[in-house]
Amino acid sequence: MRRNSSQFTLAAASLVCILILAACNCAPTLRYLTITPASATISVTTTQQFTAQAYYSDGSVKDGTSLVTWGSTNTAVATVVGGVATGVGPGTTTITATAAGTPGATATLNVNQLLSIAVTPANQNVPVGGQQQYDAMGTYKNPDGTTGTTDVTTLVTWSAAPASVATITTGGLATAVGSGTATITASLNGVNGSTSMITGPPVPVSLTISPSAPTIAVGNSDAFTATENWSDGTTGHPLSGTVTWTSGTPATASILATSGLAVGLTAGTTQITASETVSGNTISGNTTLTVVTGTTHFAYVSNNAGTTPPPAIQWYSVSTTTSPYLTSQGTVAPATPPVQTVIHPSGKYLYATDDGGNVWLYKINTSTGALTLSAAGTQPQPTNSTPGTTFTVIDPYGRFLYMSNDTTGAIYGFTISQTDGTLTAITMTPSPFTTNLNTPECLIIDRTGTYLYVSNYGNNTISAYTIDQTSGALATLAAQPTIATGSGPLYGTLDPTGTYLYVANTGANSVSQFTIGTGSSAGVLSSIGADFVLPSTAVLVINVVIDPSRAHIYVLDEGGSTTTPNGQVFGFNIGSGGVISSTAIAGTPVTAGNTPTDAILIDPTGALIAVNNNFDNDISLYLVGAGGTPAPTVPPTVATGDAPLHLTFYNAP
Repeated sequence: MRRNSSQFTLAAASLVCILILAACNCAPTLRYLTITPASATISVTTTQQFTAQAYYSDGSVKDGTSLVTWGSTNTAVATVVGGVATGVGPGTTTITATAAGTPGATATLNVNQLLSIAVTPANQNVPVGGQQQYDAMGTYKNPDGTTGTTDVTTLVTWSAAPASVATITTGGLATAVGSGTATITASLNGVNGSTSMITGPPVPVSLTISPSAPTIAVGNSDAFTATENWSDGTTGHPLSGTVTWTSGTPATASILATSGLAVGLTAGTTQITASETVSGNTISGNTTLTVVTGTTHFAYVSNNAGTTPPPAIQWYSVSTTTSPYLTSQGTVAPATPPVQTVIHPSGKYLYATDDGGNVWLYKINTSTGALTLSAAGTQPQPTNSTPGTTFTVIDPYGRFLYMSNDTTGAIYGFTISQTDGTLTAITMTPSPFTTNLNTPECLIIDRTGTYLYVSNYGNNTISAYTIDQTSGALATLAAQPTIATGSGPLYGTLDPTGTYLYVANTGANSVSQFTIGTGSSAGVLSSIGADFVLPSTAVLVINVVIDPSRAHIYVLDEGGSTTTPNGQVFGFNIGSGGVISSTAIAGTPVTAGNTPTDAILIDPTGALIAVNNNFDNDISLYLVGAGGTPAPTVPPTVATGDAPLHLTFYNAP
């Protein structure tokens, strides 16, 4: 048979191509290796995981840990199996990874030897229920023969024995569960370290403050108390020592360091902290006090005359936004006609003075405003006092109550129980207290509760006194016993910041203006310009009040002349440095009723002004508008009993 040469040639060429293709279709080859980490340090008996990365001819990378052969150049320092190296002894070794066809890879392993473990703090005393954090420091021998220390708190195994005395967590936090001595041990790599924990009776560890996170209104007070929390977890224990109280933001609320009585000054929040030192250790607790502007809920007026109805304290519910603004809710009648009502800054009690010189104590129903005569009833007539009381005031913290009597020319003082509001007479020298007094009228206490100022109608002065912060006794302010006013000073007021004091002078139809000193001049009154003289249309200026913004002052004129038979309210702006501006507030003066003898009052929210009209038996009401302009409400008056005198607003959150 003859072969076709072209077919033979084609077959041969195909075979060659197949062989070439077969040769080119080979698997990728391993080119080189790397080890991670490149270096590491461990201690004897501990381990280190190494991994190998394999790099191939096609650019791929694979985990080669299980493919390579592992080795250690010094097995007296460390051995390695499957990439896991185990420290055998101190020194340095090279960990190797090899595979056929590659140069292999290496990593450095340093092995330190743990020599000892120190447990701190040593021999600690821990009360039952208390906890103690322990730390462990290991001392190692380095490969070069030197030694060093390392924190091994989280590496060691912790134990406490006996378990009836102490227990301990994996992180070294021990708890004393019974009295005795426990051994606290830290173990690592066969090395142990230990110390003793001596346990004993529980001790105070912190304070709990009550009330917790209260809210009060500006001008309100609150009484904080503290109890101890002990190391055994029990709470409510009486104090072991003296607590010191602080306010984180004194401008919002101040607190008396020794008593825990706080008063709200401006809207905001402050942290109240109580600290106590017990056996040389200081423990503390805190809570948040919130101060708000508040809402005016009730009003109380003293109706000083009448037969049907009889003289009585009348109370009203209050709305500062919609009519009716004051709604009568009821009356309560002391045995003698009431003169003035004052509300304790806590809002719990109302004190009513009467024509007989008595003080009546009532509990206030904070929901309805109703008054209930306390079990204590009426307080005894002030010692050596002729019946009759001119003015009454309570210090901002609610500790002391003072009464002036212009007949005896004296001041009488009482401490106030924070438990039930009852009064105890303050012992003062002389008794009754008459130093630098001459027909005393209005009593004003500064915002710190440190100074008392008294207007003396008889000699045209203001007397200044310091208040003993423990007993409440009065003493003449040595730096300035008295300061002159205009003729016939009667009632006065502080501005809301407690910086300025103003008093109405009935004989001069003027207002004396003072600043209250601080620092080395603390409590000293200084005149800020000449007395402010009212327009000639004023007849008998008797009282002043300042709005909460401190921008406006309102002056009450009793009236009574032929041309001005009714009272009237003048309004002025307060300028820089507390000086009264001569430019009247638009729309003032506004007319009041017949003979507003004593009271002009602005509610603590600044929305409503009230004036008692003694001869009309009603209260004139005004809404404070833009720029401080007072506009009569609709209706413009609210009926009272006979001969209303002082008026008091009740403000609360």
